[in-house]
Amino acid sequence: MTTEARGALQGLRILDLTRVLAGPFCTMMLSDLGAEVVKIEQPGRGDDSRHFAPFRHGESAYYMNLNRGKRGVTLDLKGPGRELFLDLVLNADVVIENYRPGTMEKLGLGYEVLKEVNPRLVYAAVSGFGDSGPYRLRPGYDIIGQAMGGLMSTSGWPGGEPTRSTATPPARARRSTSRWSTRWSRAWKSSPRSTSPRAACRSASATATSPAIPTTRSPRATAAS
Repeated sequence: MTTEARGALQGLRILDLTRVLAGPFCTMMLSDLGAEVVKIEQPGRGDDSRHFAPFRHGESAYYMNLNRGKRGVTLDLKGPGRELFLDLVLNADVVIENYRPGTMEKLGLGYEVLKEVNPRLVYAAVSGFGDSGPYRLRPGYDIIGQAMGGLMSTSGWPGGEPTRSTATPPARARRSTSRWSTRWSRAWKSSPRSTSPRAACRSASATATSPAIPTTRSPRATAAS
């Protein structure tokens, strides 16, 4: 006898129009909780994150991490795919998108249209600056949020330019980074007081190599470039 794993959201069907990070992370959690998530992507290219390093067997690990457990389909929402999407909406519980505000309305797929197809539909929209205000039409990405929120001013080299904070690297990279930081610290402490942090960094790099996480490019990304 086998027991099928069930989650709190078992039985819910979610149509996922989101891309890159914020939206896919949201639908990833819903999938982890048992919902059936159908990811809808642009024909020919797909989600932008399919082209993000690192790659494993030609596939983006970034993309795979955020889109695990989801079903997938490509639809051209500006063409024949629009009617197919409306057919999917008929039997869906939730639609999630992270386009700029107004994009779905331009496609003729805004909430007012979708609720006529499925009155019980829950419509969720994710955007960088909300659906009102002077910044509503601006794109929102991680680095933009870090810069505008001031986070980048708290990271980077002493006296250097603001630096984007990234995700925690793998354990091996952390160990390499730790060794590099130790070398840099020793070079900084042993250098004359007038030596800048950048000069100390160059001194340390003369006898050590800065850690790097090796990456490869997928055949699709190479062809696109």
